[in-house]
Amino acid sequence: MRALIAALCRRLPGWLIRGLLHAANPHFIVSAAGIFRNGAGEVLLLRHVVRGSYPWGLPGGFLKAGETPEQGAVRELTEETGLVAGAAGIVGVNMISPRHMEMIVLGATAVEMPSRLDFEIFEARFFAVNRLPEDMPPGHRRVVLEIANKSC
Repeated sequence: MRALIAALCRRLPGWLIRGLLHAANPHFIVSAAGIFRNGAGEVLLLRHVVRGSYPWGLPGGFLKAGETPEQGAVRELTEETGLVAGAAGIVGVNMISPRHMEMIVLGATAVEMPSRLDFEIFEARFFAVNRLPEDMPPGHRRVVLEIANKSC
């Protein structure tokens, strides 16, 4: 069987082999979200248009090819709010589903209010860690509280 597969692969064009391998293997999504704090230590949360049950959450989105989680979280923050920030590193991971992993990064922004909101965002606010909204994803709440407890 191996000899047959090897002979077949030598005769097929590379683009077709890559396409077949892509179709035959599971796909995995990686996204990034950021815990971005202001000078008072509050965490920026966004009220998202498309999130029904948990509208409040960390800024973030899907990574682009070749992008690190830190770069992706900062890019998403800027796209969604106009804010510029720095990211220090990965502080957590949420498994959204068996095929979707969200990397959580820690960062900071010097600006207190977003300059603009993207079409997918209703509202942006900084929250004290002990006053997080109830309707935020449990994974986001968990990692924000873990980070707050570590920095105490």
